[in-house]
This record gives sequence, C-alpha cells and structure tokens, in this order.
Amino acid sequence: MQHVLYRFLISALVVLPACNGRGSPPPSGPNTTTDLPMTILGAKVINGPGAEPIDDAVVVIRGTIIETIGTRAGTPVPKGGTIVDGRGQILIAAQTLDEPGPTFLSIETGAPADLVLLSADPLVNIQNLSAIERVMQAGQWLDTP
Repeated sequence: MQHVLYRFLISALVVLPACNGRGSPPPSGPNTTTDLPMTILGAKVINGPGAEPIDDAVVVIRGTIIETIGTRAGTPVPKGGTIVDGRGQILIAAQTLDEPGPTFLSIETGAPADLVLLSADPLVNIQNLSAIERVMQAGQWLDTP
C-alpha cells in the first residue's frame, strides 16, 4: 500500500522544468554564486519506496546539488551560509518533466537540489499534497517564505 501511495504522490507532485541543461536554466541567486551552504534543518524527509523517512533531518545544499543528508544527531551542520527552519515540515524530491518522460528524483548526496517543502505529511493524508510551502529548483527557492 505504501508503494502505491508513493507512486501516486510522485505523479501528483509539483512538476518542474528539467534542470539538466535541456530545460529552462536554473534561477540565479546567492546560492548559485557562492560556496556558502544552505541547510534545511529539522524537516522530515520522505525519500521513496523502501527508504525509511528521516525525522529531524539535516539537508545541506551547496550550489545546485545536495551535499549531505542525515539525521541531526549524526550530521554536522556547516558553519556559515543560510539555515532554513524545517521543523514540522516535510521535504520531498520534486519531479521533473523531460524527454522521453518524467524523471523521478531522490534526496541523496550528489542529487540535484530540486525539492518541495510541505506543511503536512502526504503519507498521512494524500490531500496534504496541496500543503506546499516552498519549492526549490537547482538550489534556489522559487518563492519567498
């Protein structure tokens, strides 16, 4: 049941342009022009079938790439950069559209920083997919808090 729900979640997510050079270019901004990291701290990471959710996670983004992911207890928070308070929120990977079809991304070291921050858990109630707080493409928020 969880696998079916996850497949539905992925297909219902925000669809972003491809970030691999064939889609629209990534947004410009401070995180694409500096070595300072952006850290999302305290969110619950839902990362696909077979993967246990990570509660109270640390997700470090440098430029357009996820540099580190882990629990707060086991993952150091880098000094400097921006801290995003993710407490009480859910972090999931965004889906991109590309030829020949959709690409499903995951939140892992080295993956593109294409993320969706939700205010409620879609595994608890599928209607929570509409609880989008912020969307990140290539390491940049597409909206403001």
